[in-house]
Amino acid sequence: MDESTCQEDSSYHFKVIKAWSIAGVGTSILVESRSGTKIAFDIGSTPIFQESISANIVLLSHGHLDHTGSLFSHARAHYLLFNKKPTYYVPSSLVNKIKAVEAAMWALDSANTDDAESENVDHPPPPGMPINIVGVHPGDEIYLGKTNHNER
Repeated sequence: MDESTCQEDSSYHFKVIKAWSIAGVGTSILVESRSGTKIAFDIGSTPIFQESISANIVLLSHGHLDHTGSLFSHARAHYLLFNKKPTYYVPSSLVNKIKAVEAAMWALDSANTDDAESENVDHPPPPGMPINIVGVHPGDEIYLGKTNHNER
């Protein structure tokens, strides 16, 4: 169904804005609801990253890098451009792993190349990279917030 068909057909809930996927390289699909909610399915390092920054909700299918490679870049860019903390719905088995990588990203992002002692100090998260990770299980429903069409 192309975009013009979606605009005329009121039965659709989401329309695909952009999609890019090459197995093992990167996957990201950006959709928009009738009420304007933008959601990214996976956030791999892909040529559609710039368009995906606007997604306030990201759903990760699994933890492979071709599906998660731009997670922290997305979090930072979304916050800097929209001043909003994006939410990432991820398989519950990935929550602790993502939080461990998050800590490493905070340390890397706040590192000062002129201060050798900074490598031995725990740093709080930098203000430009807030992230909200929510673990989900198969069959869970994700409430997308108040929308015009009670989207789930």
